[in-house]
Amino acid sequence: MRICIFQNNLTEMKSFSKPPTAVTSVTGAVMILLANKTKKIPKDRSWNAAKVMMSKVCYDIILLTLVFL
Repeated sequence: MRICIFQNNLTEMKSFSKPPTAVTSVTGAVMILLANKTKKIPKDRSWNAAKVMMSKVCYDIILLTLVFL
């Protein structure tokens, strides 16, 4: 099963001031999955940290990581 997140989806998610709990949980999980590359799991998995991560990480890396899980 393929799950694709496009740039406009990330832009919409970043615009939330207080997202639903499910969104915060998923972005925290994505931060952990992406941390596999650096071997350092982030301690701060808050919504603010997730927004920073979404703005810094290349969208293609997120897409490839989620597609090949």
